[in-house]
Order: sequence, then C-alpha cells, then structure tokens
Amino acid sequence: MARELCKTAPSRITQHARNPERNVEIGGNTLVCAPVYGPPFVRDAEGGRRYATMADFEKFVKLGYMSKWLHHSVAPVCEPTDVPVNKRHLDMLLAHMTLSDKPFMGSVTEPSRAGQR
Repeated sequence: MARELCKTAPSRITQHARNPERNVEIGGNTLVCAPVYGPPFVRDAEGGRRYATMADFEKFVKLGYMSKWLHHSVAPVCEPTDVPVNKRHLDMLLAHMTLSDKPFMGSVTEPSRAGQR
C-alpha cells in the first residue's frame, strides 16, 4: 500500500516563502540547502558551550536569512531551552515569520503541537 501511495506523489513541489522570490522547488533535479536541525547546545566566545536560548535561536534565524547559500530554514535551528516546551514551537515559528522571508519547516517535535493554533 505504501509503495502504491508513493507512486501518486509529485516528482517536485514548490514550497512558498513569504517573499515569492525565495520560493524553493523540492524534488526534481534541485538542491535546497538548509541549516542544521535542532542542536541543544551552542558555543560562543564569551560563554563557551552552553544550552541554547531563544535569543540564540533568533540570531541563527537572522544569520540564515542573510546567507546567500541557505535557501531554506528549519524550526529548531537550535533548541531554545529557556522557553517552556509546551509553547516553544510557537515562539520558534513566530521568529521564522518575523525575522526571515525564506521558506521554513515547522517544528515536528510532537504530533499534538502540529494542530495547535
């Protein structure tokens, strides 16, 4: 059944960005580059290795937005441990929507959070 369903999937799709000039084609013969997904730690000159915060997350979203080499972004570019888990995904989505105009993937950490409004 799974193989039959896979046959019905399109060979490529367009993921739309807030800025249409940044839409990406997924599939076919295209390459879409995105940052790493979800490390819990960050490292900087002042603090060394430490747990990531929402401020770190926002900086990474901005850096990804400024990079001409990254076409896409992902929800947890780092895991902001200073925000409660039950609402973290919403804060991450807000950061993507307000700090970048590139397409992004939402958080997939837990099924019930995908349906929250």
